[in-house]
Amino acid sequence: MTNELRGEKEITLGNKTFKTKLSIDSIVRLERQLGKGIIKYATSLSQGDTSISEVITVLTVAIRGGGNKIEEAEVKKLAWESGVATSLAIAGELLASALVGGQSEGNEEAAES
Repeated sequence: MTNELRGEKEITLGNKTFKTKLSIDSIVRLERQLGKGIIKYATSLSQGDTSISEVITVLTVAIRGGGNKIEEAEVKKLAWESGVATSLAIAGELLASALVGGQSEGNEEAAES
């Protein structure tokens, strides 16, 4: 079971379903890897101004954050099977969920209410 208030989300990529999570630590890691702030990246993504390698980075970090052991090569394969547009949409949903829902992270009472 996922809790979107804690940045958790379930996604289907290719023929596999994953629990994902973007925590504050993983968002900081993404900012470093992408070379820009997460809000700026989310804006770029929504405008279609992103590379598939950046999308793969977001998907890989989120899938690993959900407790899955997965290599980037497998994420690439699954993203290709899903289609580029679908993969872009999933990355956008993950970021939106983390940025909106992640506000309650660490607040157990708010997450359980």
